[in-house]
Amino acid sequence: MTTNTTALDSSALDSSAADPFAPARLGSLHLRNRLITCAAFEGRTPDVLVTDGLIDFHREVDVGGVEISTVAYCAIFPEGRTDCHQIWLRPEAAAGLVWPTEALHTDGSCAAA
Repeated sequence: MTTNTTALDSSALDSSAADPFAPARLGSLHLRNRLITCAAFEGRTPDVLVTDGLIDFHREVDVGGVEISTVAYCAIFPEGRTDCHQIWLRPEAAAGLVWPTEALHTDGSCAAA
């Protein structure tokens, strides 16, 4: 067994990297902070499609300071869902996912799916 005895030179660390509230870049995106929500089932898709309630939920998260909101749990096939009300990707669902994305962009945030 070998042990790595190389010490980490803390003077070489970028102190802003540890600050979740510091601006950052992600590829070509300029982010106002590093706060990102993870994908989750919000319980706001009773008809298995995007609703005003889903959009409102993510806009509230945005207003709270999150820079990138991961919009809805979305499965590729209906069998991939963990709840029968979760969105699964098909043409009528994909079209609706544009609405929360546009709302978040209007508010100055980003959306992921």
